[in-house]
Amino acid sequence: MPRIIRTTSLALIVTAMSAPLAAQQPHKQQSKPAPAAAAPTTPAVRPPVVPKPAVTVQEAKPGLLKRAKITPEAAERTALEGMMGGKILSARIEEHGTELRYQFRVDLAGQAHDVGVDALTGKRIMTAAKH
Repeated sequence: MPRIIRTTSLALIVTAMSAPLAAQQPHKQQSKPAPAAAAPTTPAVRPPVVPKPAVTVQEAKPGLLKRAKITPEAAERTALEGMMGGKILSARIEEHGTELRYQFRVDLAGQAHDVGVDALTGKRIMTAAKH
C-alpha cells in the first residue's frame, strides 16, 4: 500500500507545483485581426486609346485643325476605306471655298492617289489618281 500513497502524493506535488507556474505566465488570448476596411470596388478608368495618325497633318494656314470637327485619325481611316494596302504619304488640311477638307496623298500599289475628306462631316469628297 505504501506504493499507491507515494504515487498519489507525487501526483499531488507535481500538480501543486505547476499551478503557481501557470499563474506566473500571462494568459495569451487569440485575438482576431480587425477587419480591414472594404476597398472601393470601382474599376480603374483607363483613358481611351486614340491611334496616332500615320503622318502629321500640315495646316495650309494656322487654326484650321481647331475648326475641324473630324479628327485627323478619323479622316485618315475614311481616306483609306476601300484602298486595301494603301499607305498615307502626306496629309494637309486646307480651305476650298467654303469647305474645310483634309487632303491625303495615298500610295496604292506604287500609284499615288489624292483623297479628300470633309473636315466637318467626315465624308469622302473626291479621289483622283496622279500619273
